[in-house]
Amino acid sequence: MDADTYWGRLQDPLIYRIRVGFRIAFQLFGVVLITAVVVYWVGTAAGSWSESLVGVIPWAPVTVSLVLTAVSIYLLRYPSDAQLTITADAIEWRGPATLQTVARDEVAGMLVVPGPRGDRRYLALNSGDRRVLEEEVFATDHRFEKWMASLPDLSG
Repeated sequence: MDADTYWGRLQDPLIYRIRVGFRIAFQLFGVVLITAVVVYWVGTAAGSWSESLVGVIPWAPVTVSLVLTAVSIYLLRYPSDAQLTITADAIEWRGPATLQTVARDEVAGMLVVPGPRGDRRYLALNSGDRRVLEEEVFATDHRFEKWMASLPDLSG
């Protein structure tokens, strides 16, 4: 059965979620960061931390706390919100604050780029852009591999 026939029969979208190990790591790191912020502010309120940095840069502790809190919230939400969805005619990446959809006819092919930790696959678009596939993060299966195999290999 050729790829077009296979994907033409696909009725429901295939949705891939974050692997369990990555889910735990994201959430654990988010909890650690938010705990660090809370410990800092509790220690500051109790007067047990040195105020030397505050004297030099008065806005630094607040800014760092806000940034760490934002990163913590993102890390805590990412595992529950992130998903990779493929349908017969598109692929979609969804995160807490992002949504990228690429129609299959916009994809020129697949590009494999060697890296220090192994090969990385990209979708090469007709516009000349590339979209990285976070395959190591998502729990994909043979159907995802079939979708990828149906694309032309542009690696050379």
